[in-house]
Amino acid sequence: MQVFWGDYPKEMVDEAHKNGVQILHQVGSIADAEKAIAAGVDCIIAQGVEAGGHVIGNVSWHALVPRIVDLIGDKNITVVAAGAIADPRGFVGAISLG
Repeated sequence: MQVFWGDYPKEMVDEAHKNGVQILHQVGSIADAEKAIAAGVDCIIAQGVEAGGHVIGNVSWHALVPRIVDLIGDKNITVVAAGAIADPRGFVGAISLG
């Protein structure tokens, strides 16, 4: 299940996990990533300001992704970059950031 905007507390993540559901939380800031990590989500989608549509953050995914990867450390949480990745160079750029 993918969630976005606002808190998705540990109790809800735990309930989802009990039912075999993985949680992907889309964030736009380090503060929101810290909350998602503490809640035990399975994946963090780092949405940059260049994403368009409903944008919650105010920095580029180029700046956000490596900071989130550093926060996660050795925890088993996948990070996905989101926002204006439109060609192979953008894809490789996202991969190179961790």
